[in-house]
Amino acid sequence: MGIFISVDDIDKTSSKDVENESSGLIQLDNDPSYQLEDVYEIRMKAMTIHEAQTLLKCSIELSQRLIRAYHAYQYPPVVTFEELKSLFALSVTEQNSDICVACLKIFGRNGSCYIQEVILALILLNNHDWEERLSVIYDLFVCIGTEEMYREDIQLLLYSAGSAMGKVWGVDPPHIQLTALSEHLADLAAVKLEKDLEEGISKEEFIQWAISRFKSSKIVANTEYLMKIYGSQ
Repeated sequence: MGIFISVDDIDKTSSKDVENESSGLIQLDNDPSYQLEDVYEIRMKAMTIHEAQTLLKCSIELSQRLIRAYHAYQYPPVVTFEELKSLFALSVTEQNSDICVACLKIFGRNGSCYIQEVILALILLNNHDWEERLSVIYDLFVCIGTEEMYREDIQLLLYSAGSAMGKVWGVDPPHIQLTALSEHLADLAAVKLEKDLEEGISKEEFIQWAISRFKSSKIVANTEYLMKIYGSQ
């Protein structure tokens, strides 16, 4: 039995590869030259940016499974395409496979991507209430071993949010400006929570601070707001 992909996922196929064309499916022969990587590449090239953006709006349960695997198997911050596919393979469904292709399309740069940016975007773009989303975000960036977040974790979260959503909307955020902004906001978070810069922040405290930052400002989905952050970009 061959590997099936939709006719919408590819541009051209040879007639020998088509079986039961009326069904809308194409079967690839059981030829060793047809590797899984080839199917991913075909699907990624055929997928439009809009299709990829739409697929990123997935369930929060998938994000939770990805986070558990990310921590359990100690994936590096920057992963290759193969490593990203292996992470998604831990929660295999056909839909998750499509989401993985969409992530490769949106976040891939020179054969790699930042895993926390990928998972963070999936969390930010789903439709669950903000308290639940922020709870899952905390689990993604919490300092393993202490089970608390620190200023550096919040700075990384804010930088990752700006960078990830910039890639989703096709805006390349300037590194220096985004770094300065995320560091400034991380300092303000500590001040608002009346914390020392080196003091740990609990999940409840993080949600208390972050709910207004992410929900009220519409930082996630508002392209105009992103453009203001990124200045002339």
